[in-house]
Amino acid sequence: MGPGLTLYGLRHTVGVILREMGYDERTIADALGQKTIEMARPYAEGADLKPKMRGVVKRLDKELLKRRTKVVKPTG
Repeated sequence: MGPGLTLYGLRHTVGVILREMGYDERTIADALGQKTIEMARPYAEGADLKPKMRGVVKRLDKELLKRRTKVVKPTG
């Protein structure tokens, strides 16, 4: 490791990157060598999930459009 770098900083960087890539907490914990997701959770804090959530919203919108019930005017 270079000057000013720490093992905690490296773990944090890897945790954030994995979280932003969409990996679940169990996978991140395994990659960081943590026994529990609670131990690994702090390392992934600060991940920017906006790009991931944009994709989720797009997929949800598409699914909602497929499931939308059409309103039919009653004939009388």
